[in-house]
Amino acid sequence: MTTQPTLVLVPGLDGTGLLFKPLLEEISPAIESIIIQYPPDKILSKKTANRTGQSANTARSTRCNTC
Repeated sequence: MTTQPTLVLVPGLDGTGLLFKPLLEEISPAIESIIIQYPPDKILSKKTANRTGQSANTARSTRCNTC
């Protein structure tokens, strides 16, 4: 059984992942892409941000909701 690679993208200060849009357009669809998105209306502690990232990785969302 072959496992496909997964690319996990963590956004910068804006927390949206919008800057990854050009990258997503260029990478192979064979590479699963997970973009961590943080809520724009909340200030998260490091612990909460980590949990958000771990939850997104577990959910395996494949594309950015806003890209």
